[in-house]
Order: sequence, then C-alpha cells, then structure tokens
Amino acid sequence: MDNQNQIKRSFWKGTVTGFCMAVVLTVLGISVYILTSERVRLDLNAAERFSSAQDVADSSSVQKKMKKIAQLIDKQYFEEIDPEEIETYIYKGMLAGTGDLYSGYYSKEELKQFMEDASGSYSGIGVTMQYDSTMQMVKIVGVNEKGPAAKVDIKEGDYIYKVDGKEIPLENADTTKLVSKIRGEEGTKVELTLLRGDDRKEIKVEVERKSLEVETVTGQMLESQIGYIKISQFEGVTADQFEEKFEELKKAGAQGLILDLRGNPGGQVDIVCEIAGKFLPEGLVTYMEDKYGNRQEYPCDGEDIWGKPLTVLVDGNSASASEILAGAVHDDKVGTLLGTKTFGKGIVQQTINLGDGTAVKITFAKYYTPNGENIHGKGIEPDIEVAYEELKDGEEYQIEKDNQILAAIANIKEQMESR
Repeated sequence: MDNQNQIKRSFWKGTVTGFCMAVVLTVLGISVYILTSERVRLDLNAAERFSSAQDVADSSSVQKKMKKIAQLIDKQYFEEIDPEEIETYIYKGMLAGTGDLYSGYYSKEELKQFMEDASGSYSGIGVTMQYDSTMQMVKIVGVNEKGPAAKVDIKEGDYIYKVDGKEIPLENADTTKLVSKIRGEEGTKVELTLLRGDDRKEIKVEVERKSLEVETVTGQMLESQIGYIKISQFEGVTADQFEEKFEELKKAGAQGLILDLRGNPGGQVDIVCEIAGKFLPEGLVTYMEDKYGNRQEYPCDGEDIWGKPLTVLVDGNSASASEILAGAVHDDKVGTLLGTKTFGKGIVQQTINLGDGTAVKITFAKYYTPNGENIHGKGIEPDIEVAYEELKDGEEYQIEKDNQILAAIANIKEQMESR
C-alpha cells in the first residue's frame, strides 16, 4: 500500500512539475516571440521613417546590413568575386531602386562608350550590333559601307562568338563589355570569331580598327521630285549630316519631303530642336518641367523653313527626341504624321559626372509639345494610320516596295495638288 501511495505521489508530482515547466517554456517562447516581433516591428518602423535616398544611405542599420551581406559573400559564395563589380552594382542598385528604366549608373567603361555613342564618333570596325535573346548572343544587324568591316568577310546576320579568341560573357543582355573589346585605338587589330548560317559555321576574321562617324542620316530622291530623309537617331553628328542631305535634295529640286523617324529611339534634345527649326514657324519646339515646376523652353526662330509638303513617318519605336519632332510638326500643322502610334516616352534624362570617371543618368523632367501635351505612356497618334507590311521570308527590303513610304508619297502628291 505504501509503495502504491508513493508511486501515486511521484506521478502527480511529475505531472505538476511537467505542467509548470510547460507553462514556463510557453511564457518564455511567447516572450521571445514578442521581443522578436517587437524588434522586427521597430526595424520596420525605422525603415518607414526614411523620407529620402539620403536617409537610406546615412542609415546605420542599412550600413550594418550591407556589411553582413558582404561577410556572407566572402565566407559563403562558392566562387571568386570581383570587388569592383560588387561596388558597381551597389551604385546600379540605388538607381534601379527608383523604379525608372531610364535612370542608371555608368561605370568608367560604360561612360566612355556612352560618350562615344553620343558624339557619333568612335574608333572601331563599323558594325551595328543587337542582342538576340533566342541565341543569347550578339548579332550583326548592319555593316557601315565606309568602315573596315565592309572590306573583310563580315556580313549582316553573323553572330559574334569570340573576340580575340575569348568568349565575352553577356550579363542580362548587356553588350557593353563586348563592344568595348571590339572598339579600340585606330590602327590596332581585333580578331572576331563569327557564327554564320543555319549550320553556325565558324569564321575567323581580323579587322583593323578605324576612326568612324556613325551614319545617322541617309536619303535619296524618290519619284515625282519627292525627297526622302531617314534619321536613325539624334546624336552629335546628326545635325551636320541632316544639313548636308537636306541641302542636297533641295538643290536637286525636291518639291516634297518624307522624313522617316521610324525606329528612331531619340537622342539629344538640342540636336532635334536644331533640325526641327527647318520646318517650324517661330516659337516653341518643346519645353520641359522638373518636379519643382521649373520650366525650360526650346524655341526656334522660324527663318529659312522648308515651307513645302512634308510627311513624317512614325511607328511604335519612334521615341523620345523623335517624338519631340513629330509632336511639334503635328501641333504646328506643318506636315502630316503617317504610320502607327509612337512609343510614348515623354521624359528626359541628364547625365551627371561624378568626378571619378563614372556618372549617373537621372530622369529629371517631363517634356511637352508646343500645345502643352505630355505624351509619356500615351504616344502620338498619326494623322494617317498605315501599318507596316512585313517582308516575306527571304525577301530583301526595297524602298520602292515599302508600303508606308508608298502611302507617304501619295500623301505628298495630295498636298502638292491642294496648293
């Protein structure tokens, strides 16, 4: 009996003790959870107190977190890292954090290439390249007839496989490194390994680099004394190239003009305004406003303007500066817009040098047409809508068969007849 009572007492004692321990552990767990949650809540509140990018950069919690991540990379990442790349992408991340696709950070290499592109002059081989997402390689889509690439076995449609015997990795379709390897000092040589045709045959070519000027303006006389000028982009060389071709067509007796802005992604505002002055009356070409309401106007003097029938070709890839020109022509009713709705980029960027060979490009203002319309996200509807008829497989482009150009010719003739 005594043994049974002792067993019972031991059972209840253990049960009570276990219950008490469970209560204690539960309380401790809740306390830890509350403390942890409070700490997280406080951290979130701290983040919510950030009111500017400067607040984020100055935050000790952000700096501690960056150090922690850096330690984890050094300790845990399975391959060697490039510290300069880490630094570059910290800055890129800050600009990406704005959510703006057009703002960004330029490393020294990227800034050098950007400045060359903006000037329209560079030392290279004279090809136009484009990233092919299907092949995940860079494809040659144009060969400058005046460049060294045209004198060797390099053709449109070739894929660049290697540069000087080495594959150049493409990060997120960024071709900057590849371009920088192909460009170089005039007189030096570069070896390209190309892939050609459906069987991707390897072809090696050696090309001597040469100082080149990007051809941004082309043109010719079409039927019925109608001039044709295509502007591919608005860069440093574009105004002079346009002036040369424009005067050439005028002297040849052009009675109407087709200005082709299809596929033109834009460029420098002052350049497009200089060209716009050939067509617009005295007054505004465009104006800009920043977030503080500061306004900057871009006028033209209205002297020595074309004054004859004008049709401007546009499409969904006509953007930014080309939309400034198209919008001004439309608002001032000095020509007809023909094609399809434009891209709709009504914002402008400025490039700010950081003093160490790097720079940031920041969207700083919206631009407006002379009538005060901002077309960002909307685009400009053409006066006459004509969709482009795509080429059939294997068919080569011929300007005489371009249905939008044929429609523009017809429109110019109508304008001539109505005068």
